[in-house]
Amino acid sequence: MTDAREHVSAFLNSTIAPSVPGAAVSLRKIHSLYPGWCSRQQVEGLPADQLGQQLREIIGALKLRCDADDVGGDIWVCGLRFRARI
Repeated sequence: MTDAREHVSAFLNSTIAPSVPGAAVSLRKIHSLYPGWCSRQQVEGLPADQLGQQLREIIGALKLRCDADDVGGDIWVCGLRFRARI
């Protein structure tokens, strides 16, 4: 497998894209799409803790705002949308 950062970046590039202000994507939904992406790419997935760490670091490096959903317990990453083919 390539470097974990490159692996997660490739996943994110195929899954999400920049969007208009006010849009957001669910971190829970991003996690749910990961196993299917790994299967389609025929690559081994990262353990959940490593995936989470890489996501946090990439989101932080991009300076994206995250909002917590007090009701559902999800985290919403602002300024992104899911790509249409998902």
